[in-house]
Amino acid sequence: PQTFHRADLVVITKTDLAGAATWDRGAALAAIAEVNPTVPVIETSARSGEGVEHLLDALLGVGA
Repeated sequence: PQTFHRADLVVITKTDLAGAATWDRGAALAAIAEVNPTVPVIETSARSGEGVEHLLDALLGVGA
């Protein structure tokens, strides 16, 4: 969809479940890059806290 071409940020959540879901990270990132090659991608896991601070910084414009 055209909407994805204009996305400013992609957030992939629940990365801690990727193994159990047999999620193909490489394929997902390739698909995102095909639609919008310059969009930043942040991967998060609320369980481990991975990426959460980075996401908050991005949403608050820290470092922008």
